[in-house]
Amino acid sequence: MSSLVRSLGYEACLFASAEAFLASPHLDDTSCLIADIQMPGMNGLDLQSELHARQLSKRGGELFCEDRGTRVGIGGTAVTYVEGTLQLPDR
Repeated sequence: MSSLVRSLGYEACLFASAEAFLASPHLDDTSCLIADIQMPGMNGLDLQSELHARQLSKRGGELFCEDRGTRVGIGGTAVTYVEGTLQLPDR
């Protein structure tokens, strides 16, 4: 995922967990966050709640992705977004 983001001209930082992101010095300058709902420890929904509590989540919208087998459901709001195809490994 980070190589895709970088190929579009953006800086990408990877974190081992939601807790690692929240403790990082990048918290205040993050413009886009891609997080998995099913992370170990603090999951993506818990991270979203924490960002709302800290008033750090309103940076132009929120998109939510859901694995629907052969397709991905996307909902939410965004100021801008990237269009394209994402190849996920078989499970």
